[in-house]
Amino acid sequence: MNITWKNILDQIQRLGHLSDEEFEQNDYAGKCVAFANNALLDLASTNGREYGTLSFVQTPCENMIDIKEDEIYRHENEDIVFDCGERAKAFYFECDGEAEVFIDGESGNIISLSVSSDRAFKSYRGFIKNTSDKNVKIRFSGPYAYNVRNVAAYDSIRSDVLSDIPQFGKYTVYDIEKMTNGGNGTRFLAFSDANIVKHNGAFLSQSEYALIDNHTLALPRKAEGEFTVYYIRYPAQLPEDITPSETIDIHPQFATLIPLFVASFLYADETPSVASDCYNKYISMKTQLFSEQVSEPQWSYAYRYER
Repeated sequence: MNITWKNILDQIQRLGHLSDEEFEQNDYAGKCVAFANNALLDLASTNGREYGTLSFVQTPCENMIDIKEDEIYRHENEDIVFDCGERAKAFYFECDGEAEVFIDGESGNIISLSVSSDRAFKSYRGFIKNTSDKNVKIRFSGPYAYNVRNVAAYDSIRSDVLSDIPQFGKYTVYDIEKMTNGGNGTRFLAFSDANIVKHNGAFLSQSEYALIDNHTLALPRKAEGEFTVYYIRYPAQLPEDITPSETIDIHPQFATLIPLFVASFLYADETPSVASDCYNKYISMKTQLFSEQVSEPQWSYAYRYER
């Protein structure tokens, strides 16, 4: 059974014991969308959550600079110079202070940049354009003491997008929230509660990757192949101009909770006893559903979490 927006509104009206005229006069329908969206988000904390996947291929690029991953180089008085080899097209490095950085070729300076960080390593990357120099060097200079690490140069690039220049180090970091917030409506809410990452079709143990924060994943840089990340999707939100016939993108069992949630806020000022009763019923039913396994074939698309 598909639940429409009209079904939701009718139930909200009945909970408030209102006639059609009373419901219209107070423009209750216009106030319901925001509360309903909050309900959808709140229900994502139960087994009403919807899962999504993000797949990408990791292919490590060879660093033209002979350097160890995560090894720290200290700048004090003398410049630190790294030989990039032949025809470098892009660079990457991490620095934790005030530095003057020069990329030089046989014919002279190609790029000059000033970087600044407050004692925390910050990453920098860029393209080395319009040069045929065979002996490109990256030189770290300036009057201040600082540290650099993971200096890299690449002779091949994936695109002209700055973020496509690879990191260097033991791990490659991926912001899954940014990567899933695309034009197809898919949005990241949180990592899955278990079995988060697959590598070439097999789930990784928690010791084989790292979650830096609640939306950022770190994978071993040298690991090649396809990775699939499992995450909880942000529930599809209702548009402000939703039509009565539009279907709500949620399992019917959870859709029955939305009117209770909306009514508990909608009627809080006019009829607080009704609002309180609706909220208590909402919490009770949500708690019950959280402990139940919801299954219905026509809604299986919302639970495409294959372990």
